[in-house]
Amino acid sequence: MKPTSLIPAKHARLVTAVVASLAAMACNTEPTAPAGKEAFAVRNIAVYDGTWKDPQFGVSDDAEGTGAVNSMKSSPHNRNWILVAGDYDHIHGAGQPTGISAGLTLFYLTGGFRALAEGQDVPFYLGGPYNAVESDPSLETNFVGGSSAEASNLDQGLLGPAAMFDDHSRLWHELHAGTFAGNVMSLERAGDVLYVGGSFLRPFGLTNSANIFRFHFSNRAIESMGSGLVGTTSDLIRTIEPVDGGAIVGGSFSSIGGASARNIARWSESGGEGTRVWHSLGAGLNGTVNDILADGTVVYAAGRFYTDETHWGICARFDGTSWTILGPTYAYDGQMETQSVGLSLAKYKGNLILGGRFAKIGDTSMHNIAQWDASMNAWIALEGGGVDLTAAVSATAPGGETSGGSAEVRTMVVVGERLYVGGRFDRARVQ
Repeated sequence: MKPTSLIPAKHARLVTAVVASLAAMACNTEPTAPAGKEAFAVRNIAVYDGTWKDPQFGVSDDAEGTGAVNSMKSSPHNRNWILVAGDYDHIHGAGQPTGISAGLTLFYLTGGFRALAEGQDVPFYLGGPYNAVESDPSLETNFVGGSSAEASNLDQGLLGPAAMFDDHSRLWHELHAGTFAGNVMSLERAGDVLYVGGSFLRPFGLTNSANIFRFHFSNRAIESMGSGLVGTTSDLIRTIEPVDGGAIVGGSFSSIGGASARNIARWSESGGEGTRVWHSLGAGLNGTVNDILADGTVVYAAGRFYTDETHWGICARFDGTSWTILGPTYAYDGQMETQSVGLSLAKYKGNLILGGRFAKIGDTSMHNIAQWDASMNAWIALEGGGVDLTAAVSATAPGGETSGGSAEVRTMVVVGERLYVGGRFDRARVQ
């Protein structure tokens, strides 16, 4: 599933190091797990195929402890390639020397990795955290989103919070002529279109756009989507889910394009220019939407959705008419910064998977990832449990809260029969 953009930018830093390209390294790259049922060490990425395994690669941040993965995408050029964006400075692979990366790396599931944000043959790009990543389906070009505080190229000057990397020439380029200030939190591809969402005003001089616009791969043109968000300065788009005839967006807002919509809305364009409009999905949701998954006519949302002033759920379902909280709700205990929240969604082998920051759902231990059992109308633990964090670190979490060292599943992507899970954690198979 798509990335969920969760952490505000930190101060940029320039990492100057050489990264080896090791795609042909002769070593065992099949995911593995130690015998038994005990938890085992991983580095912010784990793989699940019915049991938990070490994917044989990972990332870390020496300066801030564990680091984090914010977005993972399977490359449209090769299903055995995964783009990993986040807040880290080291990359690891089985049987390979540790590499340096400023938060953007291409991992080969057949073995090896290559840093895209730093390297001997890459013009320096001030590093992470990166919030979102995507690829051009027809060209060797990768796109990254983050903060304008980080996006500077020594050869080309300020690139802004969204930029593209030409993997053929090994050069960074601006997304479009000019730049803009702000934070890009979501990048999603749909055919020839790249949806770009976040927290920004008038990108590239588009006067009729705020917090969201579209980029066309074929001609590098940009266009607005109505007037975008209209509300307070805290309005933002965290997640975008392309669907037939448009897209569903989620975040924190009360209206979009002139239409009242509470934190989630749909952009429809199936009828041509005259019907390219925003509209709400039912009554919306009372809380920030961090991720969206559309499954036929049903829409799922992850976040923290209040049913009253002190109770909330972390996943909701829209049946085309109304929203329903899935599973039991949580009660406020005075420590909101460490409270449970849904951050990511995926569909794996026909099952809805929820990732986030939660030790339990109801009375059942989940360890930050859970599966919805429709027959039981309940969340259940994955076989072997989930993931957690043992390191004593602290990092910024959704809404600018401090997660206090809590583990988080921030992004998930399905490749074949495997579910790759990314976030901030250092152990898997935790029960």
